Amino acid sequence: MFTDILLQLDIKVAPGSHADEESVNKQLNDKERIAAALENPNLRQLVDECLYSCEI
Repeated sequence: MFTDILLQLDIKVAPGSHADEESVNKQLNDKERIAAALENPNLRQLVDECLYSCEI
């Protein structure tokens, strides 16, 4: 669906919602982790569906 689109997303945990907020934010914004996660077909489908629903 979105295989040729380059995106930049900044994802952050809401302050106070996690015991180690800084560490989680670092993991969520790690390019290699994101690339690996998007190789998972289930996660990729979820991301594609979220992006598609934002376009409507």
